Amino acid sequence: MDRLQAQEYKARYQLVNLITQQEARELSAEEKLHQLAVMVSASFNLGWTESMQAGEQEIRQRWIQLKKKHV
Repeated sequence: MDRLQAQEYKARYQLVNLITQQEARELSAEEKLHQLAVMVSASFNLGWTESMQAGEQEIRQRWIQLKKKHV
């Protein structure tokens, strides 16, 4: 890939990204909720729940620390 091809690729990528962002903004709340439900369901089916729970505990600890500092 030469410099011109790389620049063209980057321009196409940016255009696709802009279109994707616009489409996401135009989704209804119902469609967004449905997409979220599909992603959560997929995470269970793929066995990602254990790793999510580990991260969840870390986030809970951070919130506890933040509360202690700001109360």
